[in-house]
Amino acid sequence: MRILLLDTNESQREQSAAVLEKTAVVTRAANWRQACLLLGQQPHNLALLSATDASADLVRALRLIQADLRVMLLMPDGREPTMPANANIQGVLRLDNLETEAARELPRVSRQRVLPVAVPRLATPPLTIRQMRDLLTQSVTDETVESALIALDTGLVVSRGALSERLGAAVAVIVRHSWRDPDFPVQVQFLHLPALTGDHLIYAQRVRSDILVALVAKPSASTGVLQEQAERVARGLRAAAPGTGSPRPSIIEPDVAEEAATSRTYAIAWKPVEPLPGVLHIPLRRVLERLANAGNSQLHYLTISDTLVHLVVTPPPGCNSIWLAQHFKNGSELEIRTQFNVQATLWARGYFARETTTPLSGAELNLFLEHNYA
Repeated sequence: MRILLLDTNESQREQSAAVLEKTAVVTRAANWRQACLLLGQQPHNLALLSATDASADLVRALRLIQADLRVMLLMPDGREPTMPANANIQGVLRLDNLETEAARELPRVSRQRVLPVAVPRLATPPLTIRQMRDLLTQSVTDETVESALIALDTGLVVSRGALSERLGAAVAVIVRHSWRDPDFPVQVQFLHLPALTGDHLIYAQRVRSDILVALVAKPSASTGVLQEQAERVARGLRAAAPGTGSPRPSIIEPDVAEEAATSRTYAIAWKPVEPLPGVLHIPLRRVLERLANAGNSQLHYLTISDTLVHLVVTPPPGCNSIWLAQHFKNGSELEIRTQFNVQATLWARGYFARETTTPLSGAELNLFLEHNYA
């Protein structure tokens, strides 16, 4: 088991780590930014947060990086814990009895399933994933920029460049949650990124209250150049945002927009036979994006966890959920088995689909996960 331990009290953090390291691999974080970056480097089975540092916002931020992250609180004394509202906490451990409680509670919590939480209000970005990636490629050309990303309140939507998708999600979370003045459209900060050498300049710009663009650049980068390139991306997104009355960017073919108007949009989910290894999450995402492109479909929402694959997609006119299951579920299994030389069946029987423009609710996903199609 790999545990992310977040405690701003150094002596308490080391005391807890010494106990937990007897049975688990422990990653220490001294603050929330460090916790986000460590989680962005690799998946963890559990985040153990000091009760004095925990909040519902922090838990949501961590789950924007790893949607299925289990979270427990660490109580430094005998006080009754105050659970952050609506944070879906899996349990509590007490520092004064940590070894005994950890031996009892960690195996139980490790078996619990945490569902990714969709936020329907912001589920559909103004462009498809492919179109946003094309927009980043065309707009961000300066050699000092090592990565570029677009994020919603629901987390990272798309990124390109040197950062992994997971670490890009961590950067997006840090940028959004450290934005002090909501009325100011630009933020500049430096971050030490584990995947890259030394500190990096993060230039971020709000496009709307719920959309931001961030450029990860070398410290020597010109902020004027970064401003120009971020504004190019922002203009493309604003032009596509609903209600602006602006035309779509030229990277979108006109017939695609007309076709989407006569197509139906579906949410579809399926589950693996066994928990999906983290090493397959990013390759699977890329396979699904390629299948969307090959099938002339618009992919609006995509989340992958060890227990679930969940899409919102607009197929070509005349295609229904049966076509979606055949194209995306069966097609992705064939590609992953071929790429990784996997012999075993990847996906469990059955799927759940509904005509909607927003992701399926937590209740619907829970019901689907509990159903046995065998």
